[in-house]
Amino acid sequence: MISSWTKHTVNGLVNIPFLQDIIEKGGAIEDERGLFLKLQFTSGTKLIKFGFPRLMRVMDRNIQLQNLDDKSWLFTSEKSDLMEWFNEENYGTYEGVCQHFIIITQEKIIDIFSDEHLSESYPKIISTE
Repeated sequence: MISSWTKHTVNGLVNIPFLQDIIEKGGAIEDERGLFLKLQFTSGTKLIKFGFPRLMRVMDRNIQLQNLDDKSWLFTSEKSDLMEWFNEENYGTYEGVCQHFIIITQEKIIDIFSDEHLSESYPKIISTE
């Protein structure tokens, strides 16, 4: 299924990071709410903000993914088995609405379905240094 993934480079972050934490925050202030992935890149630690996703799945990365270049960590997919299952389970309510993000870290594969689509400002990258 990796063949249907599209690679993306965000803010020049080009190596596969280590996942340090997954943080979910609520609250009244928009910039402080949402799902945050704390990732350690060679260039430093970054928080990746995804708002409030419709679905998040975290799996151990105990296999070497074919066609992975050890530089790309953010992918999107227009079609996947997980997206098909998701659409069946919610009777197509979000079909064509959600963007499927795939984040590859050194030890995990994280799938996120978001109402917001990939853009220059989404997902939001926050430096922690």
